[in-house]
Amino acid sequence: MCCHLFGSTVSKLNTVSVVISFCSQLLYSVVGEASSQPLTPSPGTEIVALSARHYYHTDQSTGSQLVCDKCPAGTFVSRHCNQTNVRECSRCGEGTFTRGENGVQQCHRCRRPCRAPLIEKFPCTATMDRVCNCPPDTFAKGDTCTPHFLCPVGSGVKKRGSEVEDVSCKVCARGSFSDVVSSVLRCRTHTDCLAQGLPLLTIGTRETDNICGPASPNSPTLPGPAQSAFIQEPSYSSAGPVHKGKEFEYHSRHRLKWVVSCRNSRGSPDCRTGLCSSTKCPHMVVILPM
Repeated sequence: MCCHLFGSTVSKLNTVSVVISFCSQLLYSVVGEASSQPLTPSPGTEIVALSARHYYHTDQSTGSQLVCDKCPAGTFVSRHCNQTNVRECSRCGEGTFTRGENGVQQCHRCRRPCRAPLIEKFPCTATMDRVCNCPPDTFAKGDTCTPHFLCPVGSGVKKRGSEVEDVSCKVCARGSFSDVVSSVLRCRTHTDCLAQGLPLLTIGTRETDNICGPASPNSPTLPGPAQSAFIQEPSYSSAGPVHKGKEFEYHSRHRLKWVVSCRNSRGSPDCRTGLCSSTKCPHMVVILPM
């Protein structure tokens, strides 16, 4: 009796095992078949956006919508993918290109060769179109190339020109100058004569630099802005009186004319109207205001 019950139980277990195995195989078959099916959205269903590396293609024979891999730059899709094969790519021919990964069936035609006055900046390749630009020191204006504007003397370049934009100029600010006509140079700072241990002879303008005199051990200088100057004699502890005169005039020709009255201990004049130097008036010192 026990043997009969045991045999019946084993038989039932074998039957259950066979059923489970059959169901597993059936499920695997269904899942596998579903995963290999082309993407065919039902009517009214919104298609999910693809990654940048794929594109949609409708199979003409079945009407199914498939997801295919794109072709790399410099190639095009010569055969779309189907349910069994991946897409095929072919290289772009001469005079044609594709910039990036794509699903196009033909390459784009390159721009025609550059015509004067334009020059070729980049040639046509399988991955890039031809690029034509205006020559250096010119910019595109309408259908032609126009030379960059030249900033006049007294002005400098505020913004340099490009292949598509003209030069922008500005008047030199105080303390700077430009003595040349240019489309690339900015205003320059006036030379600091005193920082170099030299006397300032002529004050610079927007169009000219400061003019420094020769160095002399008898005419010490003090630091300060090199924009304006006056002459002053130092005080002395000697018994003889010293008259300290100071005055200058700034003429329209941008030249300093010193009018100095210096007297030594004996009262005789050492320097008179004109461009005085330390050799003529050894008591003078050039001092610039802070």
